[in-house]
Amino acid sequence: MSPCYLTLCDGGEVSVIEKDLCSGMVRSSSGFLVQTNHDIIPQPLNDSGEKAAPDHQDLNRAMLHVEGWLEESTDRFDSVTQKWTRHVRKVEQTSRPIASQDAAMCDDGPVAQSIAEKAISKSALKRWLQSQQVMGECTHFAAIMDPYTGMIPWIKRGLFMSDSSS
Repeated sequence: MSPCYLTLCDGGEVSVIEKDLCSGMVRSSSGFLVQTNHDIIPQPLNDSGEKAAPDHQDLNRAMLHVEGWLEESTDRFDSVTQKWTRHVRKVEQTSRPIASQDAAMCDDGPVAQSIAEKAISKSALKRWLQSQQVMGECTHFAAIMDPYTGMIPWIKRGLFMSDSSS
């Protein structure tokens, strides 16, 4: 597990660096990126946009799921990612196709719309993040970060309190 997740943006792209004592991994997107409190092992998507069958890394990781919080973190990540995927599919069904050179990336998966066409409102994103699936009892905080303005337009503290704060 990475002891540190750094979130950086330059106004056009957001990147998350998962950094531990020996290594680091960078994920970047110009469209949408989710990070919860577990390391992401990249999983390829199949032709239908769903996760491909797990490989040996995923099986090794599954054996390490001895603590419920890791599974809950994965569930939170999947919940927001699935909502985004459904949103993008809905936009794709109602929008005109565009040239492939204009395609944006959504968390390592291609999306056939410009960022403006697939954008969601801040209020919709807040609803996603405040859902019971995401804002669970062990959530420290949830935030919306806007790489274009460099602002954090919304942040909410979770219910989790460490033993040292009692």
